[in-house]
Amino acid sequence: MDPNDIWRTAKLIVDQHGIFAPQECRRRADEFAAAGDTDAQAVWEAIRLAAAELLENGPPQDIPGLPS
Repeated sequence: MDPNDIWRTAKLIVDQHGIFAPQECRRRADEFAAAGDTDAQAVWEAIRLAAAELLENGPPQDIPGLPS
């Protein structure tokens, strides 16, 4: 997944789940891990890290299409 897509997905998850966004991403990553899909697990882990960053520091300025 493109890094910009990771950030945009993280923004959507934060908008939907607020401060619980990282936990939701972890839940999804765990589901994919249990199913043996390590690629999807890695994507959701990257989204989790981006969501945590968004919650702590706000959106990066250099991501196209990522509203603040």
